[in-house]
Amino acid sequence: MGIRNSLKKIKSLLKFDYEIAQGNIIDILKKMQHLESLEKENAKESANIKYKINKLSDDLEKIIKNFNYVNLETLQLNNFKTTGKQKLLICGFYGAVNLGDELMLETLLKYIDETNRFDVTIMLCDNQYVNITRYGKYNFIHYPINSVDLNNIANYYDCLIFGGGAHLDDIDYDNNKHLSMGRILTDLTMRFITFEKKTVIYGLSSNEKITNPEFISKLKYIVDNSTLFALRDKYSIETLKKCGVDTSKIKLVDDIVFADDYKTIERKDKKTIEIGAIFICNHETENKIENYLNSIEKYLKKVDYKYHINLIPFYDYNDNDNYYYNNIIKRIKSNKINIMKMPYNMSQLQELFNENDCIISMRYHATLIANIMNKNVLNIVYSSHQHYTNKMRYIYDNYKYDNNTINFGEQIDDNIIKKLLSFENNKNNKMYNNKAKKDLIDMIKLM
Repeated sequence: MGIRNSLKKIKSLLKFDYEIAQGNIIDILKKMQHLESLEKENAKESANIKYKINKLSDDLEKIIKNFNYVNLETLQLNNFKTTGKQKLLICGFYGAVNLGDELMLETLLKYIDETNRFDVTIMLCDNQYVNITRYGKYNFIHYPINSVDLNNIANYYDCLIFGGGAHLDDIDYDNNKHLSMGRILTDLTMRFITFEKKTVIYGLSSNEKITNPEFISKLKYIVDNSTLFALRDKYSIETLKKCGVDTSKIKLVDDIVFADDYKTIERKDKKTIEIGAIFICNHETENKIENYLNSIEKYLKKVDYKYHINLIPFYDYNDNDNYYYNNIIKRIKSNKINIMKMPYNMSQLQELFNENDCIISMRYHATLIANIMNKNVLNIVYSSHQHYTNKMRYIYDNYKYDNNTINFGEQIDDNIIKKLLSFENNKNNKMYNNKAKKDLIDMIKLM
């Protein structure tokens, strides 16, 4: 389909002329700008001008709602450059940037690219500021907006992989009338199955409890009919079993990042203790993170250690982690606490971890990778969030890492810090890496 025909289809779907709508938006914005300047000049006419501005704002919103009826990208799928290979769509929480999801995607793509069998499209979340230059030679689309988008996507692609993440979440499914990740997971997967396409759910985890009957019904159908349904922890499988899902059809696999390669380099400069710290930053956690940092500094000063605490950003959406880290540092006023540059790939993260003697982590993939790299880890479990219970519990129960763990909100006492700085984590991860690599390769062969 050419661009001219695509535009005709867009216009017929939206019931209005795209170019006229674009002109209307520009015209409305100019009028609003003019009225705002008049309002400042003439206080007596202020109420009347405000009314006109609000009316223009309503008109603008109506136009924008028409644009939001469909994801226009799905009408341009046939214009994607392809090579005649299988058209593979990879879905997940990509492009935010939440580093854990990006690391799973990076590892998955490495194995997919080695086969040279696929034209790959990555579905990105709605982040207009994502730096697309960090990715390789792939096509991109954003999340679907309505059911027609789902159908167009499933009809176009040959196969689908949902690659990693805590996406078996009926709370997200319940709370969003629009197509949230929970609904995209179920409904898009079901459309692929209906079109008899290869469909893989790989390396996901679930909430501790799932109760929504509609969500459960869809999961049962997907487990029964997908090419492969594989979860990354046994507790998520148990959650689905309690819901009546036939878990004999579910495969237990390691998290996707286990299939990557790791190199641990011991620090040569031992004049200072370097502590890397990764927190989940938001308005609810900010003050407690500040308290944790104060407690750690108090202990280190008491024992007269030379130290640095290096805050490592992990979530880049709207510069989230840097924003909160800067706020916290301003209040603490310590010259021993630094904010590191955000890592965007596995190589950069490993380099940062190798520059630190130990890691304090609230995030799942930071905890997992630090343990894989044989770092001393203090894991602070964000147990109030529905995504964390199953996957965090499995890390220590299954892989038998030295468990230095507290729940978020509990105090960090001297004994916990002492353990962080003293115990040795010398587990052999080679066995898990080899199994993860084999499972990932076997999964791609199914496509």
